[in-house]
Amino acid sequence: MAKHLIILTVCTLLLTLSCEKLPENGKLDGWWQVTEVQFARNGAYDSIVPMKEQKIFWAVQLKLISITGISNGTTGETLCRFHYAGDRLQLTEMYVHHRDRDDRITDPAFSALKATGIDSNQADFTIETLDSKHMQLRSDFARIVFRKF
Repeated sequence: MAKHLIILTVCTLLLTLSCEKLPENGKLDGWWQVTEVQFARNGAYDSIVPMKEQKIFWAVQLKLISITGISNGTTGETLCRFHYAGDRLQLTEMYVHHRDRDDRITDPAFSALKATGIDSNQADFTIETLDSKHMQLRSDFARIVFRKF
């Protein structure tokens, strides 16, 4: 009887654990706060803007990034589909998030997120630093510095 109870308990435990989604992006997954944006001018990132007080956050999970804390022209949340591989992070599709729908941003001149280091409706970053506490992304437009929150 005890043997059957142990087998039943182990099977139940395995079934319960197998239903949870595991982080698929490693250290990239989580809640990140933008602490600084360094804008590029003439190949140098010399225009430094402290951002910690702005309370801009990126929430990264599965294949979606939610950027909150800055207006995208309509709401305070922008959603981004992304591709992450090695030292590259590409924001491939952006959406204005409303409570009842998401509107895709198709205009390449989209500039509502420029203050956060994103100058278009797509972005291509090199990951300079990514560990359990810090992340630093670099594009031709800006370098974005984050802390894990």
